[in-house]
Amino acid sequence: MKASTWCATLALALAVSVTSLASAATPATVAIKDIKVPNNVTLLAGSQKALFTDSQDFKQFLLDKGVLSADVYQLRYKVDNVFSYGLVADVRFGEQGLRNLGIDSKMPVISLKKKQATPSSLPELAAVINAGGMNTVQTYRVVEPLTVQKNGTYVGTLRFDNPVGDVIYSETLHIVLYDNVYFGPSARIIALNSADDDTLWPLVNGFAKVIK
Repeated sequence: MKASTWCATLALALAVSVTSLASAATPATVAIKDIKVPNNVTLLAGSQKALFTDSQDFKQFLLDKGVLSADVYQLRYKVDNVFSYGLVADVRFGEQGLRNLGIDSKMPVISLKKKQATPSSLPELAAVINAGGMNTVQTYRVVEPLTVQKNGTYVGTLRFDNPVGDVIYSETLHIVLYDNVYFGPSARIIALNSADDDTLWPLVNGFAKVIK
């Protein structure tokens, strides 16, 4: 076997070993782009604004608050000439993002050596959000507290009300907290206009699937 071929084979074997060790500790997750888009809904990657971010770019707003990274997509629902909009995002908090919420947590360590299990920060993160700990970012109220599910994720619903003059604009956030195998505590957020929530949520709740 040529040296270059042997090296490539070894590199592949090491990559598979690392991935296998990481996956053994944390379930693999489903990326937003890999989820089947329902009928009459379009998924568009790119810059999006939301009430939650005070009408600023969603991704940049969160990065400015210290999160590690985020993938953001616009949801566009169209039937005949009627349009409704929302967004879906994966937010990876990172150490700094969690520290800004008062949570001391470390990023996962991927190693070929036997990995010592580290306790998840999800219970603490869920408790902080349920107690209004993110109100320093934007004021919200808890509609359904984040509660643990059989697969280890935490699921709940928040609502943001933004009064403009005599009109109140509202946004409902469906949230799934989960541990990303590489980045640690993360959140899948599906944000919808509250007036459209009853119609859209049954159609787009498949985007809340984060575990394979």
